[in-house]
Amino acid sequence: MIILKLYLVLLICINLKWVTSQENSNIFVNRWIEDIDDSVSTTFCAHDGYLNQTCQCTTDYSGSNCLTRQCRNFGVDGKSFLRKDRCICPPGFLGKNCEPVRCVDGNNAVFQQSGKTVALLATPNRDMTQSWTNYNPIELICNYTSYTRIFSFSGIQRKVDPEEGNACNPKYSEDPCDNSICQPLELASLRDLVTAVPPNTIIFVVSNQKLDSTDDEVLQVIIASAIAKRVQINVVLYETITDIDSLNFLRNIATSTLGSFVKKGYEPEDAEISQGYQVIQALLQNFDNDIRPAALGLNANLPFQPNSDVYISGQTDYEQSLTIISSSNQAVEVVLSTTFWKLYRINASSLSFISVSGQSAGSQVIISTKDRLNVYSAFTTDKTYGTLEAAFPTTIAGSSYPLVSRFEYNGTVIGNYNDIRLYKGLLDSSLLNISNAFAYRSGCQFNFKTDATCQKSDIQFLYVLSSSNKPGIVPVYCLDKDIGISTYNSFLSTPNAASDFSIHQSYVDDAICSAEPAVNAYGKHSFVIISPNLKDKENSNLSSVDNLYRNPNSLFYQLYSYLKATNPNQYSNYIGALYSSNQINNLTVENTYEYFLTRIMNFASTSPDYVSGATPIDIIQHITSTLENINLKPFSDVFVILDSPFNNTTDKSTLLTQIQSKRIRLYILYVQTYSSLEDEDYIFLNDLVIRSSGGILSVLNSYDDVKQFFTMYTNYLVDNDLILSGFSKTPRAGISLNDANLVRGNSYLLLVTNRNPTILSSGSVNVTVSSIGPSAIPVTSLNNFGGIQLFSLDIIATGSYNISILGYSQLSNAIILELMTSQNYIGLTFANNQNQLNNSIGFNLGAFQPLIYSSFDVTLANSKVLITQTTDANPSVLVYNGPVINQTTCDSSELYNYATNFKWVCSQAGGLYRVKIDLVGTIGTITRTFPLTCATSTSSKCLNDGTFSDVDMKCVCALGWSGDICEFPVCLNGGSQTTGNTCQCSPGFSGSHCETSTSTCSNSPSSPDFRSDLSSLIIVAETNALKDVYLSNGVDLLGIPITVVTYSGSQASVVLTTTDGNLLSSVLNKNENADEIIVANTADNFNNALNVALDAQITDRSLLVVISSQTDLQVDTNTLIRLAAKRSEIRFITTTDVTDSLTTFSLIGNSIPITIKTADKLTAFFENYIVAIFNGLNSQKVFNVYETDFMNVAKDVTIPADSTDGSTDNIVLLQVFNGSWKAATKTAVQFNSGSYNLYVFKDVGTSEDFTLTLRITSGADKLYYSIERINYLNTAYGFSQTTDGTDEQLIIGARNSQNNVLSIYSAPSPSTLPSANPQELPYLEIREIIGNGSLDAVQTVLFTRKPTGCLYTHFSSLNICQKSGVLGYQVRLNTRNSRLVTKQQQFILTCHNTKYSNGDTSCGGNGSPNSICSCDSGFRGIDCKEPICVNDGVRDVSVCRCPVPYFGQRCETAEYTNQRAVAFVLDLVGADDYAYNETINTVKAYFKANTDDLYIMLIANVEPTKFDFKKLSEDDLNVLLEQFYVQRSASATANLTDALNQVSLSSLPNGTLVSANIFYLTQVGLDPTDNPTTVIPSLGAFKTSAVIYSPYGTTADSSISNSLKPFTSQTQNNNNYFDATKYLISVTDSNQYFIAPTDPGRTCAYALQANIIVILDLSNTTTPGVDDKKTEILTILRDKFNYINNDVDRCSSSNHTTPPFYKERSLFSVAYLWDNGFLTGNFCPSNYDSIWQTNNKGTNSTPKFSDRQLPRINNFINNAANCTCPRSTDDNTTKFLIWMPRASTETSENRISNMTYKFENSAQFVIPFYNIDATAESTDLYYNLVKQSKLGTQIATDYILPNAVTKTAQYIVSKLEQKMCLLAKIPGSI
Repeated sequence: MIILKLYLVLLICINLKWVTSQENSNIFVNRWIEDIDDSVSTTFCAHDGYLNQTCQCTTDYSGSNCLTRQCRNFGVDGKSFLRKDRCICPPGFLGKNCEPVRCVDGNNAVFQQSGKTVALLATPNRDMTQSWTNYNPIELICNYTSYTRIFSFSGIQRKVDPEEGNACNPKYSEDPCDNSICQPLELASLRDLVTAVPPNTIIFVVSNQKLDSTDDEVLQVIIASAIAKRVQINVVLYETITDIDSLNFLRNIATSTLGSFVKKGYEPEDAEISQGYQVIQALLQNFDNDIRPAALGLNANLPFQPNSDVYISGQTDYEQSLTIISSSNQAVEVVLSTTFWKLYRINASSLSFISVSGQSAGSQVIISTKDRLNVYSAFTTDKTYGTLEAAFPTTIAGSSYPLVSRFEYNGTVIGNYNDIRLYKGLLDSSLLNISNAFAYRSGCQFNFKTDATCQKSDIQFLYVLSSSNKPGIVPVYCLDKDIGISTYNSFLSTPNAASDFSIHQSYVDDAICSAEPAVNAYGKHSFVIISPNLKDKENSNLSSVDNLYRNPNSLFYQLYSYLKATNPNQYSNYIGALYSSNQINNLTVENTYEYFLTRIMNFASTSPDYVSGATPIDIIQHITSTLENINLKPFSDVFVILDSPFNNTTDKSTLLTQIQSKRIRLYILYVQTYSSLEDEDYIFLNDLVIRSSGGILSVLNSYDDVKQFFTMYTNYLVDNDLILSGFSKTPRAGISLNDANLVRGNSYLLLVTNRNPTILSSGSVNVTVSSIGPSAIPVTSLNNFGGIQLFSLDIIATGSYNISILGYSQLSNAIILELMTSQNYIGLTFANNQNQLNNSIGFNLGAFQPLIYSSFDVTLANSKVLITQTTDANPSVLVYNGPVINQTTCDSSELYNYATNFKWVCSQAGGLYRVKIDLVGTIGTITRTFPLTCATSTSSKCLNDGTFSDVDMKCVCALGWSGDICEFPVCLNGGSQTTGNTCQCSPGFSGSHCETSTSTCSNSPSSPDFRSDLSSLIIVAETNALKDVYLSNGVDLLGIPITVVTYSGSQASVVLTTTDGNLLSSVLNKNENADEIIVANTADNFNNALNVALDAQITDRSLLVVISSQTDLQVDTNTLIRLAAKRSEIRFITTTDVTDSLTTFSLIGNSIPITIKTADKLTAFFENYIVAIFNGLNSQKVFNVYETDFMNVAKDVTIPADSTDGSTDNIVLLQVFNGSWKAATKTAVQFNSGSYNLYVFKDVGTSEDFTLTLRITSGADKLYYSIERINYLNTAYGFSQTTDGTDEQLIIGARNSQNNVLSIYSAPSPSTLPSANPQELPYLEIREIIGNGSLDAVQTVLFTRKPTGCLYTHFSSLNICQKSGVLGYQVRLNTRNSRLVTKQQQFILTCHNTKYSNGDTSCGGNGSPNSICSCDSGFRGIDCKEPICVNDGVRDVSVCRCPVPYFGQRCETAEYTNQRAVAFVLDLVGADDYAYNETINTVKAYFKANTDDLYIMLIANVEPTKFDFKKLSEDDLNVLLEQFYVQRSASATANLTDALNQVSLSSLPNGTLVSANIFYLTQVGLDPTDNPTTVIPSLGAFKTSAVIYSPYGTTADSSISNSLKPFTSQTQNNNNYFDATKYLISVTDSNQYFIAPTDPGRTCAYALQANIIVILDLSNTTTPGVDDKKTEILTILRDKFNYINNDVDRCSSSNHTTPPFYKERSLFSVAYLWDNGFLTGNFCPSNYDSIWQTNNKGTNSTPKFSDRQLPRINNFINNAANCTCPRSTDDNTTKFLIWMPRASTETSENRISNMTYKFENSAQFVIPFYNIDATAESTDLYYNLVKQSKLGTQIATDYILPNAVTKTAQYIVSKLEQKMCLLAKIPGSI
């Protein structure tokens, strides 16, 4: 094994060395996605690999991106030969990586190879060079210019391709042979050469030195590789070598590969040409003339009747000759005679037998001829079913795999087993036993099978004769078992790793948000005044600058004492803007008030004079420009003073955005000195203040009133925060301010402004204030002037109040303010879909999620957010009312720690909204309100990416939206719209559009089933069409599985199966007989040919090219059924005219018609299209159809830029029928054939959109086009019938009249894209294909996101295949790989029936046809043809690739028949339950690790029940082991001696045992009176060993080990079954085929013996993530314990006794609380899954807990009388109650007392989905519960886990385990 691994490493190194020696070596480099935007997850896994943190590659690929191809079965990496990422496979191995494939009917196709290779391995030393002076074999080989020539010197391989012609001059470094010692022939070089050359190679090993080593393992690898590839190795020695080992080793290689071994002979000094050169020349000439080995010469009459000359060669003793006797004593011509080797030729005329003798001892005679059978053989693991071609090219010692063979003669495959006779005279049956006759395998290339048993590693030769005595021979090789397993099981080293489904591809910046907006805090605000800058010379009382700034009694002097002396830290800076007319004359910013006052006064001293009739002031512009100042702080007080007319038509949108983004409190003071404030102007100004954070509009009569206002302001209003606000534009009797949470001790003010409803200018109407709440609110009037009524509110009791302001008025505005002495600040910002944070919202800017800041600790329970909209008709239209949750949108956030589970789209342009936030703190609920404007520009008309149609004058809504302005969401999955334009989701779904499922998936595979690798080519050709349209040349496709089917009439057959495209011209050549015999083919003929082709599809996805002259192509239902189970891309080439039926079929094939009418056009099409596709797929790319459609006018098609498509080498193929293409910036390779045009774009970049302009041909009815891409997009998809998408055991097609639920996984594409916008979800565009060659209207279907825990990311229920006669559907899948880029790919769906039209079932023989195919156990798929492989088998299409030693259709049977015997002596005296449980687990694990026939005896160390040696199934073993549980007795005395006596008396199986063991699995060791030494001699070949088990976390005492010495010296101390099993395997003889157990990663919880009940809160909380997290926790929780699952049978209602089996187990059950209910079942582990996976939900946000529930819970866990399977009778039981509440529940002393009493024997833990800490002591039930009921000395919080929403499920369970183990006193627990 070690040597083989070293060999593989060396091979890689040699190949690398070879590659780097080439010119232009960069062509071998896989340059892959180099120019990727790092902001997006760019990791992509090629070849259907799956990204799960790292790439999980499919079986035959490896590497970080799955780019390293693993060529199986001695296939050769094609990078060296083809300069393409392909495998060159041995004959008959058609898999893309030479893997086994399903049978392909090959009776009409011969194995052909277009190329030949000759290789020379030589020791290039001084003496060798001298012998090559005149006749150099290098030059001889170089002259074979049509060959690939390979030279290997000193470990360096050099290749010369045929196209290099005579440019063949391989250089090498000559070994100088210092001190006459030359370097030996390197065995590694020979191995590397043989494994690197392709099939059909002749190798010459030319040496004058011995081998450097003779390793048997390397020998087997060399021979096996050569035989697999039909490589002939000839050894020609240029010097006499005396090393016997080297000679025998090289002779063995040559004879095993039907090559010649030629020793150095005597040569005169004057010899002109060396014998070695002549041998090479003769053998190479015969190889070139296709004269190959046909038989081995025997000293017996060998039947032999060839029609061409026969060549006989062999090694002789010195100067001896071979004796040749033939039937007619034909003359024997000596072709070449050397000292030790002869080559003869015999004329074949009248030859009927031949006998040869005289060869040297140990050598063989080779008989070669051109007229022979070509024999191919291999071995298969398919013994019965005839569905698998070849599995291995050689077999393995000790196996009985069937030998499958294929015989060809003169280009014809022999198909009658009567025409083949096996000549067994060459076989040694002690080495290889072959049955006498061949059996025919219908439908397989290897069409004969015979039984073969390989006894041991060696070479044998299979000699066969045709019925006319045409000879054929093939070597059959048996590898050693360990070498064979390491060779053929190498695919097990690169399996698809099981996936952690919670991890998918995602954006690296999904949780990173932009900078956080500032939050409110004392002293962090600006004082801003915006005032007129005018001096009135006539009347100083009217002069603004005098009254505000200059006079000694001005406003600023008034403010000085307050702002400077009393509250110097009230503001952080001061901003003043003085304006006149339409400009600001001065903008002053200072950090101290005295400097600010000085500068303002200085500037005011030069103010201009007031002029009557001046232009109205643009006050909006003045405020806007002032607020743009960078020094302006958020949450500032802005005072605007007006005393003159102003412009009331200026757009306010920019200003409103500034007001809300900076949370401005806007106070507008209109001084009626020069003009009164008219009604229209009042409305204009009032609209501004009501949109600010607590401002008001005051109408004053003089500047003295201004001073009075600021007196009021400084006395009452400074440093306030907005509690509530209300506004009414229409006449009302008053305003009601609902649900204001007010706290006793805090200071509150109520401000009211209004206008008289009939005469607005008459001023305000006095109001009265009333309240409803915990107590009456004393209301005191503080001020009433300037239209402002100010009241103080004295709160006597904390609580929620409804405050009404009564007084019939219009334009009423009321606000409640809290003076911020408490400094309980709340902040609000929003995160948009790009995670940008902003305080403002905007119309048509997408969805905004509110994020919340709090300066105090918040309890989420009962904290909530209310969003309302103010309209003319209703001042409080509900938009949203929901809970506050922990913020998870921005990991980078340090301030905004809370959020809502609501993404808000403001739907009214310019609309006024209010966000009221209620946060529960330690002193009560704190309320704040934030007025917001849905800001808009004048151009915005439609929401949510809708576009306004100037033609229809309405909004055209984007996907997922409806309504006049696209304001209504489309609610998916049965959801309904609410009045707030949100969705109320049906149970099991969540999200803003109900686009996320919350159900739990089942049957999830380990990786997505992509099937996207387009890896094979199938060609169907009508022979009539080949008259004028044919291939005149081969095609440059190598390493691609290719199958050609031709048909004429009802005859359709496979005529070629190859991986060499150069051979296509041999079967698609011109049909010279077409004029003489023309068969009128029917639609049935065509469909029959298609079915033959589909039978020949051996890869998951293929390109099927049809060449036909037929025009009537009605596709029958049988073929459609086949297409449902195949993902073939079909390209139809017509040699006549296009019809509707032809177009229809083309659409079904995902393409358009292709018209080709001449041979040169067909050749050009293959070269430009077929080659472009397959060579474009080199290494990692995927072939995708982007779009196929038709049109009757010109059209632009744009392919969006996508950085994940890689560098600029992407290929786009455009096919157009009846039209042409135009693109200004791109060039294309163009191919034209009549109405058909093909354009190949090879320079498509990734940074810009690519637009194709399509133009219809003049006079044409329709233009058909198809756009195809070769890029990095692949999608796994499949169907199930479960409407909620939870079943992930998918089939690959849709079914008629069934639920067709499509699940997808697309890559590269993240599964964590935000789901608020449906345009960020995948969607389908489905069009039915109509029989007249057209497509039906588009049906758009959105996908639903699957929850965490599912593998596939999205699902959708499709309304397809519900009516008869449907041909198929064209489906375009649009997925996102970023928020901006949509990926599109198109595929075809056809509908599957249960039965074919001829009545046969389509269930593949592995299922029953009902309404659907019900598959048998072990099979799946739409037609039950996909086996579920076991024993590490890997499914390839519809067959299993079985590892050695397994065979069968599903690898279900082991091949080897080795027998083992093991007696387990079980200790029933040891008292520790955990240790005993590990004892039983060890027996089970050893049983599973074994791969041979295992005979087991079970016996105890007390008065035993014994079970003699017997082969057992796993179920039988479990049943027997259970019977020992009841016999355990700690008071008994162990007696090992009696048990060993019973073993010695038991009957062993017949035959040879490879191992025999007695394992004593004990806790107690040997009793002093127990002496087994007397019986051990009678045990014979049994080896004895013991494992000493101890409790978890402990080590057994050494005295136990010492006590066992009389029994065995092989002991091991252990406390887990995993290490114990590994030890037992290590002491078992011949253990190399055991499969070691997997470390279970045990924790202390496994040692618990407990009753565990989970009390699950199913309240209807809206906290996001709770359901998913609950599922994760409960899944992980149970699996970490030693639990019993689904054991209903042993928990019958008639038996309340705990079965003995349960003694060492933990029992789990679940109950749940919801509303007033408490649901329980019997305490059975079987109810665990069924209950916790329920989708039931209550209607309340918290459960209404009732004390009546307590006895039920107590009975549930403690009372055996009322429960079915309790552990209450077991003293070792620890009882745990695990509460999982979603919200706090009200506590009471009585309830706590009852609960503590009821559950006094139980430890209780709480896993909350909200925050619980010590502050919850007075209110939270669960905190008090654990506080009172705790066991031990821990504090209460030790029993409360962290908030589960904020931690991972693994973290929560790990912490819980530690606490439970500590309480249960499990040793070693922390």
